[in-house]
Amino acid sequence: MYPDTTNNATDDLSLKRRKQLLIVISAVFVLVVIVLFIVFSLKPSFQEYALTKTGLKSQQQFGYLNKSSLYAFNGLAFTETNIENGSTKVLSSGQRMPIPRDIYWANSNGALFSFSSSFSLTPVESALQSMGEQLSYDGNDYTWYLDFKTNQLHLVNKQPITADLASYSERDGGFYYVPNDSSQLGVTTPLHFYDIATNKDATIASDLEVTDFSSIHEGVDKYTVLFTARDLNDTAKKRLYKVKQGSNKQLITQADRIFPTNNPGMYVVSTSDTLSPVEGEEADTVDGPAGLYDVTTKSTRALDFTVGTSDTSLYFVNDKDFVALQSNSGNDKDQFMYHSGSIDEKSARSSVYPLQDENKNTVTDQIVKLNGYGNGRLLVTTVGDGQELFSATTKKQTLPTLKQQNEAGKIVNECLGNDSKNQQYIADSKLFRVFFVADSSFTISIKQFSTCVLKKDSTGLIGYTFQFMGTDPVNGRISTD
Repeated sequence: MYPDTTNNATDDLSLKRRKQLLIVISAVFVLVVIVLFIVFSLKPSFQEYALTKTGLKSQQQFGYLNKSSLYAFNGLAFTETNIENGSTKVLSSGQRMPIPRDIYWANSNGALFSFSSSFSLTPVESALQSMGEQLSYDGNDYTWYLDFKTNQLHLVNKQPITADLASYSERDGGFYYVPNDSSQLGVTTPLHFYDIATNKDATIASDLEVTDFSSIHEGVDKYTVLFTARDLNDTAKKRLYKVKQGSNKQLITQADRIFPTNNPGMYVVSTSDTLSPVEGEEADTVDGPAGLYDVTTKSTRALDFTVGTSDTSLYFVNDKDFVALQSNSGNDKDQFMYHSGSIDEKSARSSVYPLQDENKNTVTDQIVKLNGYGNGRLLVTTVGDGQELFSATTKKQTLPTLKQQNEAGKIVNECLGNDSKNQQYIADSKLFRVFFVADSSFTISIKQFSTCVLKKDSTGLIGYTFQFMGTDPVNGRISTD
C-alpha cells in the first residue's frame, strides 16, 4: 500500500505561497518607505520662528520695532533699545505726559500722539495756553507731535487720528495719516501728511469718496502714499489706491482682501466666493488662494496658501525669503500657524508650522496686531496686550532685563528719599503712581526723580509704567486729573 502524500504536497504548496506573499508584502513595505522618504526629503524645509516675550504691553509701554531698535514709553522715559547688544538710549524724559491712547513712532526722531486723559500740568496744557486755549473736552482729541531732540510738543491737527491709520515714512520725512473727522459721520475721506522737520501739516487729498480705510503706507515713489479702502458707491471689494500730493487718487487693484507687506510695492491679495448664509446668520467667506501683487509691474505671483477673513501679515526677510502670519480658524483653540518660504519670479513655495515660544511650547494666543519689524523679526501684540518678538530660531536678541517688583520698588523709594507715602504701586498693571506737590517745584521734582531712576536703571525700569500725580500744597489731596 502506497503512503498518502496528498497532505504533504498541500502543505508544501501552502508554505510556498505564504513565502511568496511575505516577499510581496515586504517588497511593498520597502517601496512605501522609499516613496515616503523621497516625498519628505523633497518637501522644502524653511526657516522656523518662535515668540519671545519682551515684558512690554501694547497699551502701557507702546512698544515699536524698527530694524534693530525697540522703542518704548513707560510714562517716565522714551527709550530706544538695540536688541542686538541690549544697550538702551534715553530719547526724552522728565515730563508729566498725558496718558496716551495711541503712539506712532518716527523712530528716534519723535512720536505722534493722541491722548486719553490726565492733561493738567502737562506740556499739552502749556501748549494750549500759549495758543490762548484751555483744557476742554474737544481739546482732548487733538493730535500732537513730540520732537525728542528739542523736547518740544507741536500741535498737528485738531482732529484725532483714525485708529491705526498713521504711518511714518523715513524716506519722505513725516507721517501719512487719516484724521477722524466726526463731521464726516463715519466716512473718513481726507488724507494728510505731517512734515516732522518743518512741523507743517498738509491735506494731500480730500473728497476721496471712500470708506472703511484699513491700511496706509508710503508708496514706491517719493511723496506718494498707498492705502486700502472701499469705494463709497461700491463697497463689495477692497481697493488699493495711490495718491500723490496735488493729484487725484488712482485705483491700483481690487480684491476681496488686500494686506500690506513690509515692501512698499508688494501686497497680499485674495479673491474668493461667498457662502450662502444660513437663515438668520450673516454670509461667510471661503478661504481664497493668495497672491503677491506687485504695484510696479501690476502682476501677481501665486502664493501656495489661502487667505481667510483674519488679517495676514507677510514679512520679507530678504529679496526671496518670507514669513506669513495668519490664523487657522479650524481648530478648537484657534491655533495660530505661520508660513515660512521663498518666492521667485513666478510663484512661491512655503511650509506651514505651528506657532511656538522660544522653549518650543505651542502658543494658542491670537496675534492681534503687528507693531513693527526689522532685521528678520516682527514685534507683535497677542491677546492680553503682551508684546512679543517673532524671530528666527537661529537669531538671538538681547532684551532689557526686567527688574523684579521688590528691586523696582527699592529704586523708586530711594529716588523719593525713602518716603513711601509719595508712591503707590498697583500690581495688576505694574503701575507706579508717584506724587509730588503741585506747585512751582512740580516739574523740577519730576525731572530730578526721572534722572535718579535712569541712573540706577538705564532702561527707566522698562516693563513698569509710571504716572506722575500732583497734590494740593495745603491739604495734600490729589489735584491733577
